[in-house]
Amino acid sequence: MLFDRFVLVLYVMFNYSWLLLGVFYDSPIRILPLTSLLFSMLSVIIVSLFQLQTIVQQQVGDEDDRWSTISWASVHLCLCTLFLIDTLELANTLAIFLVAGIFITFTTFAVMIMSCKIIANGSNVWIPHVHLTCVCFWILVNYLYASLPINLPFMTFVPVVLMFVLRLYEQNPLIYKCMESLLFIIAIVIHICFDLKLITAEHFYLLIVIIISIMTVVSREIKSIFTIFSLPFLLCGLFIYSFFAMLSGQTPTIQQLTEKYNDFVNENDDLIVLPLDGEDIEDNWDEHL
Repeated sequence: MLFDRFVLVLYVMFNYSWLLLGVFYDSPIRILPLTSLLFSMLSVIIVSLFQLQTIVQQQVGDEDDRWSTISWASVHLCLCTLFLIDTLELANTLAIFLVAGIFITFTTFAVMIMSCKIIANGSNVWIPHVHLTCVCFWILVNYLYASLPINLPFMTFVPVVLMFVLRLYEQNPLIYKCMESLLFIIAIVIHICFDLKLITAEHFYLLIVIIISIMTVVSREIKSIFTIFSLPFLLCGLFIYSFFAMLSGQTPTIQQLTEKYNDFVNENDDLIVLPLDGEDIEDNWDEHL
């Protein structure tokens, strides 16, 4: 994928946790993590498409991982749009959950089928897709809890446990694996206590925000996560160029924008890998998310 290791998972979980806290307190500030996700995922799609054409143009590597990134960014773009519609009260809440439920069911089914195919081929690149499927299920159920007076015991507990097991399976340095494992165990205990009604919903959402924030800070991917946050601002230059080009009476074409992008990321005809990419993009296309 475009993101190495656990970057995308941490980023979306960080924003979703703050969204849940805003939903619980019915705060208008919850629109901030939503807009952050919307603009960042849109930027990820744009950058992925530019990177994709650059790689194909230079005949480097395999573009399948780029389409995986674009697909998952689109999934979260759709979810954020649904949550935004609900936040702005543009549609009935139950209708929003119906559409989101059908969407998540389709996504989960597709991931299951493709994972079985990948496992049958002896590859382990199915793991990032399962991680992201768990995140989608986790946020949808928690958003349901925070929005409506409903509680389905241990529904959010399962995806967190599954993600923890997958992280144990992945090959990470021991110190990071220990820190992540401790944080995951704490998160699992918090979910169990919430399902058993040992802690209030207020404490649950506050603790989840704290745990995911700590996990993001101690992660080795903090630099890449900051890059994702800044992507929409970095792409402003491209839009400013288009704006002034139109003011001067010239409508920039896709080809011209592509050339500007190539000029930005290329030097002496060598491909420069953006910070979001893995370091060994040309040699290892099977690395974990």
